[in-house]
Amino acid sequence: MIRIRLAQKSDLAIIAKIRIDNWRTTYKGLLPQGFLDELDYEKETNSWEEFIKKDLHQVYVAIDKNDVILGFAGIKPFENESNIGELHALHTSQAARGKGAGKALIYYVAAYFKNQNINEMRLWVVTGNDKAEAIYKHLGAEIYITRVDKINGTDVPEIGMRWSDLSLM
Repeated sequence: MIRIRLAQKSDLAIIAKIRIDNWRTTYKGLLPQGFLDELDYEKETNSWEEFIKKDLHQVYVAIDKNDVILGFAGIKPFENESNIGELHALHTSQAARGKGAGKALIYYVAAYFKNQNINEMRLWVVTGNDKAEAIYKHLGAEIYITRVDKINGTDVPEIGMRWSDLSLM
């Protein structure tokens, strides 16, 4: 059984580890190896501490029956547009892959946004992360734009995806 709860400050180091470990495996060959090697758990933890301090920024964790964190979702308003929600980050641990934690987080976040009268949800996917793109498409998202983001001085090509009507989820 997967449950979703609001992340606590004590969860942030685990969240940072899940994210960095995922980036290092998922984006190997897609992003410069030096960029991936320089990712730092402590800096990432601090980044999440700053993230949750911002207005309307939240992090949810998926946990199992033993309260082990399986994955997380960070959400916020999309580029300061209060009527569009952004799934800022979604990651599951390697051990939890394919067990429904990511899907549970997506549906939970969509329901949260709907309850806030937000009817559109967007996210960015690193170009070449075909598995994630396929999962989001399977769950009803569509591609609507591409961009190159700058993360820690590295150009990261991304595709923008969205669910334009959350009432369908």
